[in-house]
Amino acid sequence: MFGLFSKRAHRVVINGRPALTLTRNETILNGALRGGLQIPHSCKVGGCGSCKCRLLEGRVREFTDKSYLLSKEDIAANMILACQSAPRSDVAVEFPGWSGDIRAIDGRITAVDPLTRDIAEIRIRLEQPLHYRAGQSARLKASGTDIPERSYSFAHRCDAAGTRDVAFIVRAVEQGRMSNWLLDARAPGRRIRLTGPQGDFHLRDASRPVMPLPAAAAWRRSTPCSRPRSRTTRRSSTNR
Repeated sequence: MFGLFSKRAHRVVINGRPALTLTRNETILNGALRGGLQIPHSCKVGGCGSCKCRLLEGRVREFTDKSYLLSKEDIAANMILACQSAPRSDVAVEFPGWSGDIRAIDGRITAVDPLTRDIAEIRIRLEQPLHYRAGQSARLKASGTDIPERSYSFAHRCDAAGTRDVAFIVRAVEQGRMSNWLLDARAPGRRIRLTGPQGDFHLRDASRPVMPLPAAAAWRRSTPCSRPRSRTTRRSSTNR
């Protein structure tokens, strides 16, 4: 049984950067964060897939079955979950699309603008400019608390030169400590730490037309084509 675990520390090379030495049975994610690399991640328990990376060299011990989360194509491409993989030898991994530009920036909540009964736009003023792309997200941490950080998508586009003013659309989750801390009427003025940008599912330059799809929170306000047709009502095209 004990032979399953490595008896010595191993090194990991991430996206060609200088090698990091991991402690015994330390996961790639924890070792990278301890070494100051803000690699993509969110849940840390193998449930979201944010930390998936490609194993280029070496062997790892995987603490959970990744097949429930990763596609067959991912598995065939030797993708692993960094939060659930501990090296059993010196390894090299690659996070596709990650350039290492993720930063932790402190800021302060400036406004909470209600949009619906349980959804609001949270506006934050950062101490330093941040550059991100449409579709990316950031992890928010309530400064000075033990509330776990959570990931939210940026609500507005970023200026070409970056911006210090960012916003997020947040829905109140029952017993959700972070969402309710953000939507509290007393939130303006509270200090917060943002880590980002994160995510490679972002808008890219393209010459072809782009079709935007509404998110769940906006679906109810979408065009009439989003509402199901009645099964008992049929109209000819001439009467529409």
